[in-house]
Amino acid sequence: MNVATWAIREPIPPIVLFLVFTLAGILAFDRLTIKEYPDTEFPAISVTAALEGASPSQLETEVTRKIENAIAGIEGIESLTSTVTEGVSLTMIEFVLERDQSAALDDVRAAVTNIRSDLPRDLEPPIVNDIDFASAPILTYTVASETMDEGALSWFIDDAITRRLTAIPGVVAVNRLGGVQREVLVELDPVKLASLELTAVDVSRQLRLAQRQLSGGRGEIGDARQSLRTIATVANVKELEAFDIALPGGRHFRLDQIGTISDTVADRGQRALLNGRQVVAFQIQRSKDSNEVTLGRDVAEVIAEMDRADNVEFALVINRVKRIADDFDASMVMLFEGAFLAMLVVWLFLRDWRATLISALALPLSVIPTFAMIYWLGFSL
Repeated sequence: MNVATWAIREPIPPIVLFLVFTLAGILAFDRLTIKEYPDTEFPAISVTAALEGASPSQLETEVTRKIENAIAGIEGIESLTSTVTEGVSLTMIEFVLERDQSAALDDVRAAVTNIRSDLPRDLEPPIVNDIDFASAPILTYTVASETMDEGALSWFIDDAITRRLTAIPGVVAVNRLGGVQREVLVELDPVKLASLELTAVDVSRQLRLAQRQLSGGRGEIGDARQSLRTIATVANVKELEAFDIALPGGRHFRLDQIGTISDTVADRGQRALLNGRQVVAFQIQRSKDSNEVTLGRDVAEVIAEMDRADNVEFALVINRVKRIADDFDASMVMLFEGAFLAMLVVWLFLRDWRATLISALALPLSVIPTFAMIYWLGFSL
């Protein structure tokens, strides 16, 4: 007895089985993520090292070559590329596809840590990160305001907007484009420094120590214990002007007595232009497992709230989410059209409503359970 004969004689088990499969497919379809491209892992690691004021040739000799030599012996490297600019060395390591990215990241970090003592003392700790190709920006907004200048808008993006948007599940980063970076400039008077037997390095060291936040141990009050920490002593420009600079012999001078302090902006490292006009903008990056369509809707709701409440105007200039949603909607329409045409062909050739009804039931019972398998295998729509 074949399966078809058994199903006709015992219809209850097949009906229950297909109902379970169909229910599983419906539940899985609701949980499937919608993405432009599937999440793929390309084992790639970046090492970024920064040495302020260093020339490219100095960085290449003292930093880049040492990092490359330390990394070159790691198993599974397919290519090793370095880019050196003024003050920054960037090394990109691509591994073979079979290499586990987490293990490769650990190996690169260990190799860089082992040569840390051979690198320049003033070099900032090298940053080792894995490269996530899935976290490309999906939305780009510009921000404008009649009450904020460029500096205030830049801070608004870095603080308020970033804080609100990164609280949304699926948003991994908010990157500002254009704008300016606030900078407090201390210009020391060389004549006064020489008369006080003080150097700019001495002043810089004291300012750096004043801005450090360190652990202060632990305090005990009765049965309660509380962690303590020391906080930075300078919170604004006025306090910085009044900051005491210690001199040899126990003397003290205010910082504004040996130089001038100005609250300004740093030199521009980038500009953002829209239709030839300079703007301040930001990009939103998604996390690897997020639903791009749902994420775009959540971001739009938060942006609309901030647009109404913060006297700023947002303009969406790049929207990858809409294209993805349109493609998904078009695919669903084509799916229903295909099912309808299949039933129409059956009816035109057989002229039998019973056969047409059977095919009409067979199509969804065949397609819908497939979504459960797609979800179980970890794929996306």
